[in-house]
Amino acid sequence: MMDLHEIVVDLHNARTLLDGLKDEYNAARAAFEAEHQELDAKIKAAMGQVNDLEEAARTATLTAYKADPDNGKKPHPALGIREGTRLVYEEASALSWAITHDIRAALKLDRSAFEKLAKAGGVDTIEVGLTSETTHTATIAADLSKFVES
Repeated sequence: MMDLHEIVVDLHNARTLLDGLKDEYNAARAAFEAEHQELDAKIKAAMGQVNDLEEAARTATLTAYKADPDNGKKPHPALGIREGTRLVYEEASALSWAITHDIRAALKLDRSAFEKLAKAGGVDTIEVGLTSETTHTATIAADLSKFVES
């Protein structure tokens, strides 16, 4: 068995080594980042452009769908509309209902548990003031290469 002093010495040496390795790593990382600032700026600019264009595509897709919903949910082969349901209710009413009906899963108002129960028809919609609304989310194909002319 090692004596306590040997353990302390070994621990000190291990910490010193670790600190030196961390310093070496941080210096290498800083040098890499300094050497590649231009590339980093180009990546950030390209990411901004992609984000802006994706938002424009989603907005235009939703606008096209709302203007003519009978035209279908694919206004373009690469763009579509996903339809979902979002429940609309007041949390206080839902919590009161859960307490009255001893639904322990919803007492903290675990929104997920309450909404699962509501979607399954296990909630008195009038008592809670529960309604639902259809939501639309624009989608963009992950691989756009097949939609772009060469």
